Amino acid sequence: MEIQYFQNLSSTQLFLLEKIRSGELSNEVLIWTEHQTAGIGSRGNEWIGEKGNLFFSFSKKISSEIPKQSLSLYFALLFKKTLQDLGSKLFLKWPNDFYLQKKFGGVIANISKDFVIVGIGINRKEVESFEKLDLEIENLEILEHFAENLKELPNWAELFEDFKLDFEKSRKFSINSKNSKISLEDAILNFDGSVTVENCKYFR
Repeated sequence: MEIQYFQNLSSTQLFLLEKIRSGELSNEVLIWTEHQTAGIGSRGNEWIGEKGNLFFSFSKKISSEIPKQSLSLYFALLFKKTLQDLGSKLFLKWPNDFYLQKKFGGVIANISKDFVIVGIGINRKEVESFEKLDLEIENLEILEHFAENLKELPNWAELFEDFKLDFEKSRKFSINSKNSKISLEDAILNFDGSVTVENCKYFR
């Protein structure tokens, strides 16, 4: 996968989505920056983009084996595995947030044409009430390791099995749904990546 660096971008996710939609890009690519001025997070939230952190998005041909509703979870798990292989002690809070003691990154995914466009942002320095990644490794080295893992994608069942232990750590959290908070304490994790709480199913 080609890796392209930009000194700054408003949003790696929006930049790549536009390139795909306009037909300027028709291949798999990863773009990254350390300065993002208008990043987007899940559910339309803004992701703080202070200079010196790591922001990247990549395009990948959609695999029918991965549940479309859980694409962000799938690639969050794959990136988590990459960071763990490099020595990080992180865990993934359901459905797409990277945590140590506090959050330090997250994942979003969109579908455009035949591609899934995945955006990932992680803090390399502490920002407000967030943490930073617990690795002293250059951003490019992290991305090169991740790009290797993107070459041959593991099957969904393999990553899902690994996530079961992480999900136990998610039980102390709540999720937002229709202006209310839903506790994950008694949630059931389903094989398609969703959770069931009091007979209601949630994907994110």
